[in-house]
Amino acid sequence: MLLIKNQRILNEYNLKSIKAERLPALNLNAAYSFNRTSSTAGFALFNQSSGPNAGLGLTWNLFNGSQLNTRIKQSEFQLRNAELIISDAQLNLKSELLVAYRQLIRFKELVELERESAAFSRRKL
Repeated sequence: MLLIKNQRILNEYNLKSIKAERLPALNLNAAYSFNRTSSTAGFALFNQSSGPNAGLGLTWNLFNGSQLNTRIKQSEFQLRNAELIISDAQLNLKSELLVAYRQLIRFKELVELERESAAFSRRKL
């Protein structure tokens, strides 16, 4: 039962991550560089640059051939399937408990009947 519930939770996270692909993604790039160029003749004898570089990038997938919608539907189907499996397992457990309870009642009745039979046979002797 726990395994089934964990699978359902994983399916929920999978659905959320697939739906998150519809949102834009922000990328951050950072680097530090040091460059030095030297020459023997010319306007500058050497050129030196150093320091940090940083950049931001924003990406947004506008169209991917409806693959994202298909993956969302598949994930929703898997989530619903996991919920049905949990419901089925709960119903099976309830059914088994009911059968065990009814057997317990029958066994108690049989024990009581056996006691009455033993008491009756003792009275005859």
